[in-house]
Amino acid sequence: FKHDNPHPYSHCGPIKSLRAAAATKLFTFAQVADLLDTCPVLPRAHMQPRVEVLITVIWRLFDWKGHVHLINLLVPSEQEAFYHRVGRENIWDETSAVNYYCLDLADDTGSRFVAQELVHLAATEPGNSLQDVRLECCDFDVPLSWWTSVPRRGVLTCYFTRDAAVNHRVSESGCYASRSTNPCFEVATPVSPSSQTGAQALAKPHHTPEWLRPFCHTGTSQPNGNKWIEQHRWRHIKMMLIERGLNERDCFDLMDQDKSHTLTPKEITKFLFRLGVFLTETQSDAFMSILDDKAGTTGSTFGHGVDHSEWTDFWDKYKFI
Repeated sequence: FKHDNPHPYSHCGPIKSLRAAAATKLFTFAQVADLLDTCPVLPRAHMQPRVEVLITVIWRLFDWKGHVHLINLLVPSEQEAFYHRVGRENIWDETSAVNYYCLDLADDTGSRFVAQELVHLAATEPGNSLQDVRLECCDFDVPLSWWTSVPRRGVLTCYFTRDAAVNHRVSESGCYASRSTNPCFEVATPVSPSSQTGAQALAKPHHTPEWLRPFCHTGTSQPNGNKWIEQHRWRHIKMMLIERGLNERDCFDLMDQDKSHTLTPKEITKFLFRLGVFLTETQSDAFMSILDDKAGTTGSTFGHGVDHSEWTDFWDKYKFI
């Protein structure tokens, strides 16, 4: 996918060949993930080859339930371009609603539709489905008035979660239980999560990213509960850094403002804040604890700070597949 001119990816040879193949063939989650991995992440001003690839093959997925995870492999600006061309409402699937969302409520091309759907699902499903809700980067409690209509301004970010029982029910009969069998799933014999055998409980769909599989115990690609959120948050931070064309060395050097070769919590949180990543004090402490492998061992909260090897370990560990 290398090309001298960064703009005409939609007309270059590899994309044309992929379109020709997509006319007659189906693709698996793993194949599309490999294709995306071969494409460069380019700045917003350039044509985005990864978006072209996904738009070409998204409707030809053999394991359709993996489409949510494939979209999540795109960096935020690529996701924005993808949804602008495809339409959020056209790709929306309430049975795969468990995800992270960044929705511009002023956007009438699908973001408001998805926000309204999330509110309806959160109101009809048990548990606290909406987590870490923020409106314009401020903590926010969704008011009752949003049930009838979400506002037409502001950027809403949140995580939507489901517990194991709800995920199991949705996988069998859909979100609103309007039919006894959901045609999007192949469930031979319905069993409750509590009655599953060890093999059944550990079975993971092949279109679930490896890092997410420990949180999926019901044979679906949707994680249970909210423990996966923290793992996603760290990967999302890395994705935002990659989006800006930064590698792990660039990030470390930019954050190390005092050139001490170690990163302090203040340096890290200040740098992330400039990128638009807002961490609470608890989240910042959690992030530092996974970065600094000597946290708390020297009497201070974060040990000796984060050196380059520890930052590299974080960069290598938190993959998207």
